[in-house]
Amino acid sequence: MYQNHAILSGRLEDLSALKRSQGGQTYRTLTLTQSLGADASRRLQIPLLLPPNHGALAPPAAAPVTLLGRINPRGFQAEALYLTAQNQNDLHFGAVTGRVVGLNPLSQNPDKPPSMGVALQTAPRGLPLSLSLHGELAAYCRRVVATGDHLLIQGCFDAGLQFQPHQVGKLWLPQKCRARFQRTYRTTAACGPAPLKRPFPKIPRTAAAS
Repeated sequence: MYQNHAILSGRLEDLSALKRSQGGQTYRTLTLTQSLGADASRRLQIPLLLPPNHGALAPPAAAPVTLLGRINPRGFQAEALYLTAQNQNDLHFGAVTGRVVGLNPLSQNPDKPPSMGVALQTAPRGLPLSLSLHGELAAYCRRVVATGDHLLIQGCFDAGLQFQPHQVGKLWLPQKCRARFQRTYRTTAACGPAPLKRPFPKIPRTAAAS
């Protein structure tokens, strides 16, 4: 549905020293514990690819984290790591994905940046997740996103999954990646870690056309 991309969340247990693969890729091995309910859990060891501007990444131990990455024959290969909000006053840089089931009209208040609401169906069952977009990100979403699209939104959220007015945000439409519908908007201020130079891997044309 979303090509071969996936999101994993859990609690960080360990992050290895910096390593380099035979192909020259810099990475760390990340140990993540996921709760399975009823006092059950599982521990995963995941290679975390690190572009140059994430070389100093050092999240605190036992921090709740979200991983964005790809599923391949060897398992899950993480390509970005985001710290998750600890409480409702915190901001965190993260990502959410789903099918667009609702789009509100773009607000046109001359005294405020444009804003709009997006409803994402993130699971086969359950209520849609409501997100608020602001500024250029909202205007771009209104232009290119349609109901039924599979959408991945990356940016600065608060604990209620509300985008902040001063944010770094990205929209990514997997089924339209051949047209490179991937945009970054930076306003005068930014929150969260520096955005990746290439936060999502390039998809082969054969996969994009499917």
